[in-house]
Amino acid sequence: MVAKFYRPARWSDAQILEEHAFAAELAEREIPVVAPLASGGRTLCEFGGFRFAVYPRRGGRTPELEDPDTLEWMGRFIGRIHAVGAPAPSPRVPRSTSRPFGREPRDWLLASGFVPPDLLEAWSSVARLALEGAARCYERAGQARTLRLHGDCHASNVLWTDDGPHFVRLR
Repeated sequence: MVAKFYRPARWSDAQILEEHAFAAELAEREIPVVAPLASGGRTLCEFGGFRFAVYPRRGGRTPELEDPDTLEWMGRFIGRIHAVGAPAPSPRVPRSTSRPFGREPRDWLLASGFVPPDLLEAWSSVARLALEGAARCYERAGQARTLRLHGDCHASNVLWTDDGPHFVRLR
């Protein structure tokens, strides 16, 4: 078994349980995800103030993303994940906007002193231009439809075996 510990204040219990329910729904539809195990009907556990979930251990290796067959196989499963997630949007996951995913981190970096003083003016200028560009893209896109999906889908969260991929850590 593998335990996944959740950082304090990153996700609410409701957000974590939503991820667990989506993983279980995907697994029920025979999409190869590793869903958390339930103990006493619960998937989210707590001990000593730490939240965690327990998952079955699955072996595998990093997928070979240069292989067209691997990419096609993964694309089919990602498409299926999106098809299952589309009918019911994720109400508890923050929507991607330039405020929480752009301006707030920029403001934090500026207040933290991490940007060296001799680079501050140039860094601030580039950050401002990037955020203005992102804001224009959000305006052009208008009201976007949301769906549940694998919100952390990269090669390290896919384990590949001779039987194909299985996806881990949906968020």
